[in-house]
Amino acid sequence: MNNFLQTTRDDHRIAGFTALAITIHIAESALPSPLPGVKPGLANVITIAVLMLFGWRMATWVNLLRVLAGSLLIGTFLSPTFILSLSGALASTATLVLLSQLPGQGCGPIGYSIAAESVASLFLLC
Repeated sequence: MNNFLQTTRDDHRIAGFTALAITIHIAESALPSPLPGVKPGLANVITIAVLMLFGWRMATWVNLLRVLAGSLLIGTFLSPTFILSLSGALASTATLVLLSQLPGQGCGPIGYSIAAESVASLFLLC
């Protein structure tokens, strides 16, 4: 019996962009940070690019898969670092989704980046 899982072009795009974001996520974890648990969020660049090119649903998948797979590869899954990373990713994703639903042309890449990083930082400081 041949049971093959059918994949779509979007599945392949999500996998490719997630792999790129995971690579940046892992490289970023090797950088020294001024404060424990604080990272610059360079992998969010991939999420913002996906948001602008393919929409918020695909960007959400890329962001969440990046945090899950990246934490498994780094070895921080279910640790406080993972919880901080996941909560920052959820806060930034929610902000990006809300901003992408604004009428008109919405924000540009710099506006998305500033808003997502600001909200994620504020969320983690509270």
